[in-house]
Order: sequence, then structure tokens, then C-alpha cells
Amino acid sequence: MVGVLVKCSKCGKHVEASTIIIGKNKVITCRNCNSQSNPAQDNKPKIPPKEKYECVDCGYKFSRTSESRLASRCPYCSSLRVRPYVGRTANDLLNEIDEV
Repeated sequence: MVGVLVKCSKCGKHVEASTIIIGKNKVITCRNCNSQSNPAQDNKPKIPPKEKYECVDCGYKFSRTSESRLASRCPYCSSLRVRPYVGRTANDLLNEIDEV
């Protein structure tokens, strides 16, 4: 006995209703089309890696992408004196205080 036939939205073939997959936005696809790689997922925008920064004035640590449109200001105190964050040890801090 033949089941109900449904038309696939991608390839246009008529397949049995038991073999369809209903995706987002109620798009009906057959298993053959669904098993192929989804180009919409492959074209997702890549998020650039975040870089860590530290405010020289208040010591606030934050991260931002290199492609960020924001000015290089501290989001906490709005200072323009921002530098790339490098993890420091207690000895580094003590040496920095001795230099001042």
C-alpha cells in the first residue's frame, strides 16, 4: 500500500510522508536532501577571535574583537590609555611598583 505522497521543497520529488523532515519555517525536505550538507549552515559568518585588553588607569580587564568599531576606550572609566592584556604575576606587579 502506498502512503501519502508529499513534494520535497528542495528537489521537487514526491516522496512518502513517512520519509520527510519538517525543518525551520515549516520547510519540507526529503531525507536525501536533508542528508546533504546544508549550505545555509556553511555560510554562517565567522566570529573573529577576541583580544584581551587592560585599562592603564583603572585596571579594568575586558575583551574586544580586533574588528570592533568601538574606539579603544575603557568601557568602565572611558580612559584612552588601554593596552593589550598580558597575564602578570605578583612578582611582575612588585617590580612595576619598584620602578615607579
